Parts: sequence; structure tokens; C-alpha cells
Amino acid sequence: MKLVAATILDPTHLELREPLSTRAGESIEIAIPDRIPSAGRTLRSVGHRRVEQAWRRSHQNVLLHDYPGQWVVLEGEKIVAHGEDPVRLVELAREAGVEVPYVFYVDPPRAGIVKMGL
Repeated sequence: MKLVAATILDPTHLELREPLSTRAGESIEIAIPDRIPSAGRTLRSVGHRRVEQAWRRSHQNVLLHDYPGQWVVLEGEKIVAHGEDPVRLVELAREAGVEVPYVFYVDPPRAGIVKMGL
């Protein structure tokens, strides 16, 4: 694990102090303290999206079959929006009442590439 410093721009945006060595569409996990003294408010703890993460793991076949190459907004076990423009999807999710959308990219399968978690 690598520690990277970031500045909070607003409740949904961070500015990293150094670039990440990832490709667009890749997912990362970010650990945020439950309380940030300078902000004076409590943030959601790490792991608050366990339902969404479990749904993604158990529905990989559905995601790869129905949504390859698309961004997906998931709230609980429900797909709220999907498509190619993640910014528009966040707008749609917020219009549907989702305060902090859980957005991820469904990387389409490619011949000769095998994915595995560590």
C-alpha cells in the first residue's frame, strides 16, 4: 500500500499531491479518517459501501454481459444509472436522491488477459 497526501477540495473531490500510476477506469480504495479535525464534521468510515462491493463481486457476470465498457452507478443492490459519461451519471444519480454516488467502470473482457485479485 502507498500513502499519498491529498487536499480536500469539497465533499466529493480530492486533489492529490502526486499522480497515481493507474489507468483511467481503474478502481482504487481510499482510506479516510472518520473525523477530520480541520473540517469539523464526521465523514463516512471506510467500508461504508460493503453492500455495493458485495453486489459487484456476486454479479460480475451480469456486469460483464450487460455493461461492458460502461460506467455504472450503484446504490445498495440497485443500478441507478449506467453509460459512457460518468459526470452525467453522477448528475442523474443525485437527481434520483443519491447523495454520494458509488460509481465504477466495467472493464470489458479482453482476449488473453486474466484478472486476479491479491
